[in-house]
Amino acid sequence: MAKGKRKSNSFILLMIILILALVFRAVLVRIIGAKGVCYYSLSNELFFMLAGAASFSIEEACASMVENRMNKQQYTNAGNVSKYAMMYSFGVGVLISLILLVLMNVLVNRFFHLHLSYMSYYFILPSIPMFVLGGSIKGYFKAVNQSSVLSVYMIIFVLVYSISGSLFGYLSSVYGQRVSLLLRNEEFAYSYGAMGASAGILLASFISLLYILLMLFLFKTRTSFNQVKEYSRIVDSPLQIIINLAATALLPFALWLIYLLVPVLNIALVFKTESQDYSLDFSFGEYYGKTFSIAGIAVFTISIFTYPYIRKAIGAIKREEYRNAREKLKAMIHRCSTIAFFTAAMLAVLADNILDTLYVSSGEQTALYLQLQALCIVFALYTVMFTEMMISMQNYGFALGIGAVAFAVHIILAIVFISTLKLSVIGVILSNLFFYAIIAFVSFVFISRTFQYTQEWFRTFAVTLIGALISALIGMLINKVISPLIGKGIAMIIVLLICTVLYIVILLALKGYQEEELETSPLGRFVLAVGRTFNLI
Repeated sequence: MAKGKRKSNSFILLMIILILALVFRAVLVRIIGAKGVCYYSLSNELFFMLAGAASFSIEEACASMVENRMNKQQYTNAGNVSKYAMMYSFGVGVLISLILLVLMNVLVNRFFHLHLSYMSYYFILPSIPMFVLGGSIKGYFKAVNQSSVLSVYMIIFVLVYSISGSLFGYLSSVYGQRVSLLLRNEEFAYSYGAMGASAGILLASFISLLYILLMLFLFKTRTSFNQVKEYSRIVDSPLQIIINLAATALLPFALWLIYLLVPVLNIALVFKTESQDYSLDFSFGEYYGKTFSIAGIAVFTISIFTYPYIRKAIGAIKREEYRNAREKLKAMIHRCSTIAFFTAAMLAVLADNILDTLYVSSGEQTALYLQLQALCIVFALYTVMFTEMMISMQNYGFALGIGAVAFAVHIILAIVFISTLKLSVIGVILSNLFFYAIIAFVSFVFISRTFQYTQEWFRTFAVTLIGALISALIGMLINKVISPLIGKGIAMIIVLLICTVLYIVILLALKGYQEEELETSPLGRFVLAVGRTFNLI
């Protein structure tokens, strides 16, 4: 029970961390401009793809190996795994940084064609070994059930990452404006702003590493595992430990890499195809900083509210309570559909209102990006939930296989949409849509067979889609009438309130929810109150 609770808290904390990171990215647009965020995007994505994959995989491998030895009371071996994992992770991080340093000029100028983003690289190169080293120490704390240390580490990283990135981004952008005036090239202001924002990655990696090293020192001085009698005198050799670490980390590394390789590939295709279109820097920054961030925040927020059903379903399947597991899976899928369809519809209808309220003026093109991005929300949400279920069931191989198939299709479609049809950012969004859709569908088939689950399609999807479309259509009409009169910000709030009540009424009228479901669900009492007010329950 305690382990399940820790797993729940870990997932929810991860979602909160991702939300905060996306909020920072959205705010960064106002600080260094859309072009600055465009130049920042490549170094940011490369860091989290390479350092993130190495850190996550070594963390999982170290946790598994240390926990296994702790359970056998092989405390000396557990300590050796921790020690050599730190050495191994630091070596991997240094190797990645050296490879990037050697290939940096080729990557920026020939492959990605983001010539002025090169200054941002100098801050992520030393960040990578520190971040990967932190991953190995996190794995040790995970194995010894010190989840609070992991939580604080993640919070420290994202807060320093956001705050220092914003501060340095602003200061560097101001200095870059002077350089731009001197050199008569405004692009340097955005490039310097991106460089300052990347400095936040370096400072966050350094401070979070100092914290977790201090916690490791204090933990080992307070804990004396060696005083406990060991039942095994077997001592693993350093080479054996490193080989086992590398082998155990392989699947998690590949899984993380596939998911994070998608945005990096998108950047490469967009700028390689249209390298001479300088307005593309602005358009891509608008997408990366604004529309992707807003949609991502929506997905991760919904995930927090629906995750408890995953935890209960996984717990039931492990206890071989298949009927209970199917009920929880059914509730999770239903809850995701009702919230995700409505959220996507409201983002599409209120895209212009949201962007103008947050950014004063964004233009029709950016609003179109957000409307298209809203289509990805449903599939992206199920991708997050089903992938988490497969990882919780230790099915890394299936998760990796599904991701690999989706990635292969994504490459083909991205080349068609971006390189052949010249759809640019719209092509990025459409290829991402198919990537999430494939993962969501294939994962659903796999999980349905595992749970022996049969989907109820009409009430779960058809009713919610009908309710979302009707409420969105009425909301769009109301918004067009009242926005010119009272302003887009106030109109957005009014439309959202009206559409929420209308959506609930439609769902209850079409029997989209049953009373017993609402009594045990978040915000269920509000829905029940609306239903009773209109005599629908």
